[in-house]
Amino acid sequence: HVNSLKQRFKTPLPFEFGGKFSYASTSDTFSITDITATVAHSGLTGSLSGSKLTAPEVKGAFVLTDATQEATAILWRHSSGGPLNIATLTGKIKFQTHNNTLHIKPIHVTLDQSTLTGNLDWLAQKTPSITANIDIDKINLDHYLPAKDTTAQQKASAKKTTTKKHEKNEVSLTGADLHSILSRVNWKQTFVIHKLIYGKQSFSNITFNTQNKTGILSIAPIHAGINKGSIDASMSINAASKRTAFQASLRVNRVPIAAFSP
Repeated sequence: HVNSLKQRFKTPLPFEFGGKFSYASTSDTFSITDITATVAHSGLTGSLSGSKLTAPEVKGAFVLTDATQEATAILWRHSSGGPLNIATLTGKIKFQTHNNTLHIKPIHVTLDQSTLTGNLDWLAQKTPSITANIDIDKINLDHYLPAKDTTAQQKASAKKTTTKKHEKNEVSLTGADLHSILSRVNWKQTFVIHKLIYGKQSFSNITFNTQNKTGILSIAPIHAGINKGSIDASMSINAASKRTAFQASLRVNRVPIAAFSP
């Protein structure tokens, strides 16, 4: 993975790793302490312990200390090729495994002025099952997205129109394809962003819940507040039936037209 990152970004990737491993055969328990990993001078520390080395049950914790701008520049880049404008990134998690389930709780990540908290459960079975809850207090996407170059966009659009006037790109997805994708994993998730800024518009109390089970996907409710208005929606796809069924609803209340402009 380190070599692939070097090849992708053509940037040296300073990396160090260390830790202490111990195992007690009489009790069939093990531990790894003083875990330290450094990538581009950003530190990760942690520890874990467990039992049954052949079929381990493990618990532990990891802490990401302040990620340097050098690390974020190497690991995260936006589509134009430049580094994301990340100043600080820290995080910590605790986890344990029990009865084929991985529990990650709590999850706590700080990205500049934003805080993400949550938890996740992963049940390893024939069809894996994931349950997750994510809460973000606030985030300004305009701070991280590259500025729009309207001149370059107009030139690219004109060139595309003249050179690919008669070219068509079609993507076909059958009901069987969709059922195959949705049947690989079941999940139930809640997601909340209390305040989001995008395109100089302020959105509040963004919430959406998703659930997928055996090829039946529902996304409801979906809600976002915009100024004094709101958007409410829901969607469901039943790919398990002989004919894929799709339902959707949308309600827009007192939302300014400017919110939909590019």
